[in-house]
Amino acid sequence: VVCMGVLAAICDCVLRQHCADHQSQVTSTLHQGFGISIELFRQQCLSLHFSSPHLLSARSGVLDYFDRIQVPDHQQLWSWEKKNYDMKIEDAAMQFIKQVGKTYGIEASQQALVGQDPAFARIWPEFEGWRDVCFWFKYALCAHPRRYPYTVQPDTSSTRSRIRWNIGGGGDLQA
Repeated sequence: VVCMGVLAAICDCVLRQHCADHQSQVTSTLHQGFGISIELFRQQCLSLHFSSPHLLSARSGVLDYFDRIQVPDHQQLWSWEKKNYDMKIEDAAMQFIKQVGKTYGIEASQQALVGQDPAFARIWPEFEGWRDVCFWFKYALCAHPRRYPYTVQPDTSSTRSRIRWNIGGGGDLQA
């Protein structure tokens, strides 16, 4: 979980960097207060046992980084822990996509959020990498048995290990 947090912090930090020539609309929108919540990570870190001081340092770095961002509750992305891990696309995620897409007149849609809108993915490819890393970080924090159904080793062959996001019948995000 700590390693996923480090990856999420690095991706978030890189995406929030100001560029000298042209700033991405994704970056501009993140600077308007959007981001991920780490409250569940903070709670889980209280009971984690660390075998290395490097992991303790990494955990502190993740907590410090995300504490500096200070994301308001209404702009937190993928905060499923607040609603019993229902994995529904929340209003903050749709507001984020709407803000990003409005510069090019792209409609905010669930398909844009999950990478099924080719125009959105072509214009802002950096969003998909950031989304996937942050999404997996938040998903790794989820201890709900309905979201981790594997009781045996899942098939992780190279043909099955590619990330694809879908929107289920009930509006649930599925990987």
